[in-house]
Amino acid sequence: MAVAPYKLSCVLTGHSLDVRSVAVTHEGYIVTGSRDKCAKIWKPNGINTGYCEAQTLVGHSNFVVCVCVLPPYDGQPSGLILTGSNDSCICAFAPNSSKPLFVLKGHTNTVCSLAAGLNENTVLSASWDETACVWKLDGTTKPVITLSGHQSAVWSAIQLTSGDIVTGSADKSIKVWNKDGLIQHTLTGHTDCVRALASTSGNEFLSCANDATIRHWNATVGTCLSTFYGHSNYIYSISVLPGAGVDSFVTSGEDHTIRIWERGECQQTVTLPAQSVWSVAYLQNGDIVAGSSDGIVRVFSADPSRQAEPSVQQQFAEEVANTSVAAQQELGGVKISDLPGMVALMEPGRSDGQTKIVRDGTNVYCYSWSAANGEWVKVGDVMGASGGTQATSGKQLHNGKEYDYVFNVDIEDGKPPLKLPYNCDEDPWFAAQKFIHDNNLSQLYLDQVANFIVNNSKQGVPLGPRDTSDEFCDPFTGEFDRVLADGYTSSTSVSSSAVDNCPLKPYFPQKTYLRFDQANLGVILEKLLEFNRKAADGIYKVEERHLESVVKLAEADATADPVHIQVLKQLLEWPKDILFPVLDVTRLAVRNAAINSDLCSGDTGDQLIGHLRHFLLSDSLTANQMLSMRILCNMLSHPEGEALALRHKGLLLSVLFELTPPFNKQMQVALSTLLLNLAVAFNRSQDALSRMRAVEASSIILPRLSDSEALFRGLVALGTLIWDADTLQDKTKLIESVNMSKELTVLLDKLSAGLSTDKVTQCAAQVSALMHV
Repeated sequence: MAVAPYKLSCVLTGHSLDVRSVAVTHEGYIVTGSRDKCAKIWKPNGINTGYCEAQTLVGHSNFVVCVCVLPPYDGQPSGLILTGSNDSCICAFAPNSSKPLFVLKGHTNTVCSLAAGLNENTVLSASWDETACVWKLDGTTKPVITLSGHQSAVWSAIQLTSGDIVTGSADKSIKVWNKDGLIQHTLTGHTDCVRALASTSGNEFLSCANDATIRHWNATVGTCLSTFYGHSNYIYSISVLPGAGVDSFVTSGEDHTIRIWERGECQQTVTLPAQSVWSVAYLQNGDIVAGSSDGIVRVFSADPSRQAEPSVQQQFAEEVANTSVAAQQELGGVKISDLPGMVALMEPGRSDGQTKIVRDGTNVYCYSWSAANGEWVKVGDVMGASGGTQATSGKQLHNGKEYDYVFNVDIEDGKPPLKLPYNCDEDPWFAAQKFIHDNNLSQLYLDQVANFIVNNSKQGVPLGPRDTSDEFCDPFTGEFDRVLADGYTSSTSVSSSAVDNCPLKPYFPQKTYLRFDQANLGVILEKLLEFNRKAADGIYKVEERHLESVVKLAEADATADPVHIQVLKQLLEWPKDILFPVLDVTRLAVRNAAINSDLCSGDTGDQLIGHLRHFLLSDSLTANQMLSMRILCNMLSHPEGEALALRHKGLLLSVLFELTPPFNKQMQVALSTLLLNLAVAFNRSQDALSRMRAVEASSIILPRLSDSEALFRGLVALGTLIWDADTLQDKTKLIESVNMSKELTVLLDKLSAGLSTDKVTQCAAQVSALMHV
């Protein structure tokens, strides 16, 4: 790699949507695949550093996700261009033809990546259907090898020069297979989805992942040789400089950048004026080509003779600077730069009345899909309150009153827009109904206007009325009993959510934590006394008077007495078969702010998590598992407990992934409530990586649930995670993650088809609708 820094060489425009994949040919041509359903071949224009469009490849019915170049071989003297798509197909093109020579059909879901095999006419594919395939392009229509073994989508598959095949998956693992398709190793180390792989030499390769790390592996031994850090967000793509091996490579990701690496160190970071840099590849001359979410392909070079003119360089620098400024501009709490451009209106609507918010420069408009006319119809301008963000904005006046927002809504061409005033503490449906009434509009507009308000004011509609008393009531469930060991039973009775009678209101996003409050303290004390008497060897036995004081810690107005808290810590050391009443006291005690602070702060908090870690193991007693999850749910309701949970979020997420059925009703409700509370926590902390992992956990948990209340809470969690995504790109990734789970998508369809008055059906339908926003 040249010592000189990489600078912009040229910009290729022609795609109308995200460029998801780039590849290069030995002749120095560039191949790109896009969400606009086509691929393009670009060749040097012979005039300057630029390229011109040589061919547009059309044949897919959905997004082109990946492209691959096969060099010439017998039967194909010009080589082949292969493309993979969301339509589950692989199309093979001759470079001089816009139509496919043939189509390979074998995968049952999106084809995520394609890579040339060792043999001249073989190609490897990876798919969301949890498999990778090896295809021989000799006229056969079925894969010669299908690699099955991953537990989630396979994002990448490559063949090493040693002959081994390597696959990387959303299940966070990498598998090494021999050339016959037999597993040799399962490599673990990444803590999130493995997105891309690149061969370096012989039996070694690189991997990159959503955990923002790159790892160097030896496939023969099955070990990680080193880990590289530099990106601040998901890493989507990795490419090795031809002939350089692990010493020189380039990566791209969600942090707007491509990064150039030498000998394990990031030598240069190039920022692009786009949120997602989906794909990156080296050309034979060492130049770098990148495809990004703004639909543009850019080439960078370290050779001054191939770098763009100073005026072009300056324009690029200004675009990067403007993107950084625009990223801070908001409308109703939504970053304008995250909204789709006008090209989003090229995609037809999914249903009559569907709305889209799009931007044209710094202007933002609302459009509605007209099924009758087959076009998007402008509803009106979207205007937030003066001052930019909600935190810094002043109020706007309308009819002599102050409002947080006054939206301009165009109802009819040629007439002035109607004013739609809204305050953040209002119910969006109430504001929408008043707007309809004041302007004599059709009642059919209610949902459309209300959702318009919700989307553009970023206001979450609570799931039900808030309880302002010290005793927090669970706003979801009705009465149910939980039965533990030895006949230990307590009844939890709370009122059902008021939204059950208001099906138009969305059930998400949930903004506050749910708690498990009700218990029979007399029964708990009785069990503690019984088990304390059994601990006759003196190791675990405490004075009975202390047990009464410990149970008082469970009362709402308890005092954080250090002696009694110390006794509670001692009781947490009891044998696991008599531990559940101690866990129940702890579950109730952490509702108290002072006790929560004592138990969840510093080393004491880490010790508490250490205890719970053992009780949450898949082979632990069900009662201990369930009560430990309730402790986690309750402790989140105060700052120290919330901070403790976030500090150990990796453990809590692993619990969601690793607990295996069968689950009884109480276990299901505890599990789904923990998922929901973590969704709230990750949204409050704006933790995009953890939000993605929680969505992946939802894909595993929801299909395992049978209890209606547990299903409802799990659906609210999923809707909350997607709804509150920080950017449109983040939301798209979360939706893609859900679509990767066949079980979950089937479940959503099934639940959505239930009785319209059932809250599970309503919530499932709302989640399904959110998937199409």
